[in-house]
Amino acid sequence: TPGALLRWKLSSFNGKLGDLIPRFSRMNWLPIGTLAANVLGAMVSIIMIGWEFNLEISGANGFWGIATVRAIKIGFSGCLSTVSTFVSEVHKLTHIRLDRGYKYILITLVSSCISGVILFAIIVKRQNE
Repeated sequence: TPGALLRWKLSSFNGKLGDLIPRFSRMNWLPIGTLAANVLGAMVSIIMIGWEFNLEISGANGFWGIATVRAIKIGFSGCLSTVSTFVSEVHKLTHIRLDRGYKYILITLVSSCISGVILFAIIVKRQNE
């Protein structure tokens, strides 16, 4: 699926943060590709949740509209984000240096939560105006 292919392509950036942004070369340990895939998956999912909410509020909740939104939310986002790789990378990082695993967890969760709240607020507010 497109989500899995995008996740695979993003994984090629793991360990290359310093190549992408030389200022962050000390953080090459961060699996930036998986982080991007998981945060992007969370963002697409919350956009679809907001869109579905707007469809239901407006009364335009036809079968195909809701089905399409749910397919993107569950299919694309589900394939893009990857809990198993995330857990595996946290496990590897904590065995190398305990603080790196916890930093990775914190960065992933905070980035996903903040972007999700902002996107949901924008999508729901725009529809209700």
